[in-house]
Amino acid sequence: MLYNVPGRTGVNLDAETTIRLSYISNIIATKDCANTDQLTRILTDAAPGFVVYSGDDSSALPALAVGCYGIVSVASHVIGKEMQSMIKYYLEGNIQQAAELHRKLHPVFTGIFRVPSPAPIKHALGLKGIQTGGVRLPLVHVSEQEGQFIQSLFE
Repeated sequence: MLYNVPGRTGVNLDAETTIRLSYISNIIATKDCANTDQLTRILTDAAPGFVVYSGDDSSALPALAVGCYGIVSVASHVIGKEMQSMIKYYLEGNIQQAAELHRKLHPVFTGIFRVPSPAPIKHALGLKGIQTGGVRLPLVHVSEQEGQFIQSLFE
């Protein structure tokens, strides 16, 4: 699976490169945080059977609308059932319900990235009683204020 998350890597794996790589037999999918224009281009021209997953929780629903297979999600670590419901609603044709749930979850999608990942999601998991250990330098734990903000996302 290719990994196109420019926010983490500092480089965008462009559509043309992804399309060329999709024709290599042991490259079967991509996790891609690109905009819908780039996703559409990949979906249109990639090798038959090549699977495109959204890598951005905020873009999951629009990505499904242009043909992505699903999402490789960060938010689902703490709101997995809700993410599953949103995708299920969409796939069942309940677009309005999917959109309403997307809008409800959007503060979580954006809020857990206010500070460098994975510190916020680790903190959120800790709030749910799931201990994940610390983060490695140069990353640091969330501050008390950031932790309070993350907690407010789930109240």
